[in-house]
Amino acid sequence: RLTDVPQALYTASLEGRWQGWSGSLAWQHAGHVFGSGDDQNRNTVQHVYGSYDRYDAVSLKLARELGAGVTASVAVDNVLDAGYFQFYRQPGRSVYFEVAVRR
Repeated sequence: RLTDVPQALYTASLEGRWQGWSGSLAWQHAGHVFGSGDDQNRNTVQHVYGSYDRYDAVSLKLARELGAGVTASVAVDNVLDAGYFQFYRQPGRSVYFEVAVRR
């Protein structure tokens, strides 16, 4: 197996619009990564500093058009609060709010 490359990498997403609403839902899977110093593919350690874990993450975004050119949205990354390392521990669930004004 190649080092520094996930064994598998999948992404699936859905997007939709209905009246003034729009939204998206995405799932991402990344397989275990063997580091470049592990050319025998023996290091299967996970959930520790310096490791590259396999993980599944779900993200979603919901937006509402409030008026001409004004949209409010909320986005949630890592909805299921999956704990994993990509060398460093990755953030847990994160929530973002946005108001966009376009002319």
